[in-house]
Amino acid sequence: MLRNFFSDGISEDYSPVEGVHFNQKNLSCLLIKVAHFFLGLILVIGSGCAHKMDVKNLQEFSVVPTSGKRMDVALAACRGSDEERIYFRAIEAALRAHPHVASVRTNWMSDKTEMGFAPSHIISLDVNAKYDGSGWNFPITFPGFLIFTCAWNGYVYHADVTTDIIASPLPNAKKALAGQGRELSSNSESLHTCFNLRHCDFGRGFWSGTGWWFPGWGLHNIITGLIFVNYDEDVTKPFHNEVDKTYGDYVADGIIRLLKKCGAEEYALISKEN
Repeated sequence: MLRNFFSDGISEDYSPVEGVHFNQKNLSCLLIKVAHFFLGLILVIGSGCAHKMDVKNLQEFSVVPTSGKRMDVALAACRGSDEERIYFRAIEAALRAHPHVASVRTNWMSDKTEMGFAPSHIISLDVNAKYDGSGWNFPITFPGFLIFTCAWNGYVYHADVTTDIIASPLPNAKKALAGQGRELSSNSESLHTCFNLRHCDFGRGFWSGTGWWFPGWGLHNIITGLIFVNYDEDVTKPFHNEVDKTYGDYVADGIIRLLKKCGAEEYALISKEN
């Protein structure tokens, strides 16, 4: 098989006695085939050491939507980083799908009005996400490479996301409810979502696997393991793909519960009557 694989690259006047004779064209062809062979081998081994995103405790943040009177929700503009906007969009999408929400508007301001849209409060969101690696990533790399630990277990990461919610009464709503002898209150709440992640992409899987073929009996993986203790930025995108819906649903329901505490449900009732 190997003889057939390389046969096109060897000159026909090859002789085990007189030596091997290559012309430049055949030598180039042989080198290309060798390069393709080893590249394919590396890709197969590296991809075999990958582990898709797995959020171990995702179910902890699954919620059953709060029931009650449907209300309009106004969100203040998100002025945070690109990362914060990803979380903001997940929350917005979840609010639009929430059975307790009639309609949603973003970039809302306290003096803004719209026919048919009557929110009681303006909701401000502040999201702070912190990502960390783990000391477990060292033994996963060394001596874990011997049994391909990164492939069946994945590297260990943590994502701690704190979402601060502030509900501020809108002047028109506050005045309308006061006329009924009731009061809208302001309130705030912090929601903490700490995710326990497992993941290994091709890059880390490849470097972990080099312990099998690099010189030195894999001892260089001691250094690799120390590096891999840190968080891998390539984890963030698959993390969002996996958790955004659950996270959005969790925070959206937290917003609804907070609004109910502030009297938003009562305002929704009288605003629809008017």
